[in-house]
Amino acid sequence: MKHEIVLTDTAREHYRGLDARGRSSIKKGLKDHLAFEPTKLSRSRMICLFPAQLRKWNNRYKTLIPFYQRQLMSYRFEARIVGIFLFGIPSAMGVWLRSLGVRVLATLAHPVQGLKALPENWRRILWAMDSRHAPELVPGLAAEDGRFSPSRLVKRIRAVDWPKRLRLSPLILIWFLPGLLYRWSLKSTCWLYLPLLYLGGGLGRSRTPEEEAKEKGLFVTGLYKGRVEGLRRWLALGVLASAIITTALNHPALGAGIRGALDRFPLLLQSFLWGFDRLTEHAANLTYLWAFNLNGWDLAPWQWLNLLGAVLTGALYFYSDRVNRAWTLAKEPNPNAPPEAGHVARLLRLTRARNLCVFFYVPLALGYAVLALGGLGGFGKGDLTGWLGWLGGLYGPYL
Repeated sequence: MKHEIVLTDTAREHYRGLDARGRSSIKKGLKDHLAFEPTKLSRSRMICLFPAQLRKWNNRYKTLIPFYQRQLMSYRFEARIVGIFLFGIPSAMGVWLRSLGVRVLATLAHPVQGLKALPENWRRILWAMDSRHAPELVPGLAAEDGRFSPSRLVKRIRAVDWPKRLRLSPLILIWFLPGLLYRWSLKSTCWLYLPLLYLGGGLGRSRTPEEEAKEKGLFVTGLYKGRVEGLRRWLALGVLASAIITTALNHPALGAGIRGALDRFPLLLQSFLWGFDRLTEHAANLTYLWAFNLNGWDLAPWQWLNLLGAVLTGALYFYSDRVNRAWTLAKEPNPNAPPEAGHVARLLRLTRARNLCVFFYVPLALGYAVLALGGLGGFGKGDLTGWLGWLGGLYGPYL
């Protein structure tokens, strides 16, 4: 039924004096009056309102409207929370699982390309990515569709009101936190992976024949006259000299004769003998780090690795000289000629064999030094039992 509202002059003046909220309460009161008070007056076509009724409705709904608004906001908040847990989070997890499935299927569909890209991906994660590098649902997806980039999502969240922020915020955690955790887990394995990179070190990855020729040239030049390789040669000479001198001094027949004719030896050899005496006096518990006894082949496993690495360094020196001379001759008719592939392959095998010796020597020698110096708080040879029995078999005879 359509009603016509009639206000008396006094009621009209009272209505005009109300603010917007007061007028809203009057309209709300009239609506409720027609809906819930079906009196004779409300069933008539004309409703006459007086100031007393206006004041009554205004005072009543001045307190009821904020209460109803608070109740409605509470119900809406609870409904949004329920909606987030029932629909929002499962949907976000579904998107993340789908992105994970895309990665797995792409890897399974292209296994060869995936294996080739594995070292480069590790290097990029370990060295090129920091905490400010945004994670991705799928590599390269943000460049194609900006809606799935963290920066775009954060801007969108900041631009909306708090209820929508509450709904959108879980997306950041569900979509991108697993990627960050995965990246951090890879970075935490660098203590294992970096030695493996060192073990396989040699040629860098090249995409064109020109880059491959350049990498081979740098590899041969670095082995022949690089500064790092020069330092390795000096270390190898020191190891071989220590092995020869300590073996001779420990020989029953040669030791006494060498010490008796010490003043007739060159100054360099005398300095070696002086250093040997000082080490014997102050570092006797670390004998298997610096003293080599080849008389009875009484060598620790890490000493064998040390000697083998020194021998391989010497072999690399002579063979890299040969490869460099052959490469120099090949560049006379063709300045862009790379080193011969067979020569480079042999150099790589020698380099990786030496790296393998270093890979095992460093932790073995470090473990021996820690145990020999009592660096574990009194943990000694007698404590290497049970599940540590293999350490007792490895280090026990040399402690």
